[in-house]
Amino acid sequence: MPIDFHGLVIDQDSNALSGVDIKVVARHWIAPTPSLPEIISKSIQIERKSDANGRFEINGATGDAFDLESIEKLGYEAELTRRSYGATEGNVADPVIFRMWNTNIHEHLISGHKNFDIVPDGRPYLIDLTRGTIAESGMGDLKVWVKRPEHITYGQRYDWSCEVGVVSGGLQVPPANSSLFLAPADGYTPSFHFDQEIGSGWGDTTGPKRFFITVNNSREYGSITIELYAYYNPQTPGLVSLSYTINPSGSRILR
Repeated sequence: MPIDFHGLVIDQDSNALSGVDIKVVARHWIAPTPSLPEIISKSIQIERKSDANGRFEINGATGDAFDLESIEKLGYEAELTRRSYGATEGNVADPVIFRMWNTNIHEHLISGHKNFDIVPDGRPYLIDLTRGTIAESGMGDLKVWVKRPEHITYGQRYDWSCEVGVVSGGLQVPPANSSLFLAPADGYTPSFHFDQEIGSGWGDTTGPKRFFITVNNSREYGSITIELYAYYNPQTPGLVSLSYTINPSGSRILR
């Protein structure tokens, strides 16, 4: 089918970026013929450059999809949330957004990855993101708990629940098409609650959940990816797996 794609390149402050070089590879299928008994695919290289308004279009070729090969401008780095796109996406009024960051912008961040063993009986745990520690009392940024039956049989279903909360702040699921490295200014809620009932499916884990967060009385911004396990293994009854990035300066930039 004819490729009809409309894109818009912006910087970290949502200003249009001109002169950005975009390279894509479109996938074009060739149907069987007497001389070509099998369907084969052909890669078509397409290059575009964003105009003065940051816009570009990909057309003049056919295919069912394309992959973004590169998006480059001197002094900028692309924030890529996707590599593959359909043949028809975006339009003049609502183009697909591509964000690039000035390479001079690098914040001093607190980040880490931790696995914490827990007892999944509903007791609360406090996680200090600055120190990378967990405790049942004291100070902390996150408050988590997991509750399941004390005695379970591996392979048998059971009801369980858990919660992630921010002690002095809030969290929110990343909005659609939001930047990975720019936390929203508002829209945060105190906690995320998860219930897994026997009749609603099966699983011992929430799966990875990503949130933007505010901490320290909402004066600092960050992001976390957290997964809570109601059953991990016989030696580790419950587990919290956590990756996090916090900007202690108060900026919403997370890169």
